[in-house]
Amino acid sequence: MRINPISDPVLRKRLVIANSADPTKTALFLIGLVILLVVIVLHFFPQLLVPLFSSDPNSSEDRKTTANSTISSEAEAANPPLLPTVPADTQPDRSNSSNQEIAPLSSTDKKTSADILPTENISSPNPDIPQNDKKLTTPQIEQLLNRAKEQIAKTRLTTPRGDNAFETYRTLQRLSPKHADELFTLIITWYFEQAQTYLAQKRITTPNRNNAYHIYQKLQEIAPQHSATQTLLENIVEEFKRSWKEKLPNTGVLSGQQITELHTLSQNLVDLAPKHPLTRQLLTDLLERLLRQGEQQLISQKYTTPEGDNALETYQHILKIAPDHAKAQAGLETIRQKYYQLALGQEKRGKYTTSLIMIERGLQISPSDLELQELKQRVEQQLSVREQE
Repeated sequence: MRINPISDPVLRKRLVIANSADPTKTALFLIGLVILLVVIVLHFFPQLLVPLFSSDPNSSEDRKTTANSTISSEAEAANPPLLPTVPADTQPDRSNSSNQEIAPLSSTDKKTSADILPTENISSPNPDIPQNDKKLTTPQIEQLLNRAKEQIAKTRLTTPRGDNAFETYRTLQRLSPKHADELFTLIITWYFEQAQTYLAQKRITTPNRNNAYHIYQKLQEIAPQHSATQTLLENIVEEFKRSWKEKLPNTGVLSGQQITELHTLSQNLVDLAPKHPLTRQLLTDLLERLLRQGEQQLISQKYTTPEGDNALETYQHILKIAPDHAKAQAGLETIRQKYYQLALGQEKRGKYTTSLIMIERGLQISPSDLELQELKQRVEQQLSVREQE
């Protein structure tokens, strides 16, 4: 039977079809059902939500481990082992075998010193971290200490290479800083006491190597900031000062040998302590003493004679010590002028031979001086004319 469509607009809007559901009500019903299920799960099974909100990466690993254990248990139940299980009390103790592999060497298994020396790749321990007593008393450390003491007894402190106490100290420093410091103190003490012995014997810079200055150089290499190094420097400087006073008399003319010794002494002090106040003071005292000596020799007309006591030698010594010394250069110019005047005076008196002697002494000071060369040529001509007559 065919139902004709309703043409009346009023009746069409009021038509209700039986068993048709409202979509909005259906959606609300489903949402409420889901919420109810979630509440039931949270109430009866709260542990299921812990893995979902946990940030610990191990939790996922735990879930995997649990799952694997479950699978393994199911597999073992399905496939029983072919061999009987070994009881727990008969299984080997792996922890004990591991301890035996790293146990310390017994007295019969000790290695040689070459075997126990650490390599360069071993890093130095942090001195702020306390070391345990067992580490500080290992056979290796005791052997290194004994080896170092033997090297000190044989005076092998920094040489030869590969067999000296300082290298042993550096090796020990990586194993036990406390014992290394004790060894370092022994090395410094030996050097300091040996230097004091040399100073008592007045062996400051000689003989070669066996002197206090050489010991100071060694300490400067291995411990420049150590108090013993600084104390030794002051002791050496004081000994320099004492020796200086002995070689520098208060009065009298300084001989060439005395000047050379004093100059050498001052040079050694310059090399030893260039910034020390006494270094400049001693050198200044020597130069002032030589200047006064040269001035006195000029007054006494000891220009180039006698040997060992003349102004020329004195000013030459000053220029060896200080090549640009202005007063010494002026002193040599004074000597040259004195000889030029003397030669000129002898020429006027007709004493040509004596004049030539004065000219030669002046040229000894200044070989390229034009005045002396012209005077020499003129005097030689006059002397030649006289001989011809």
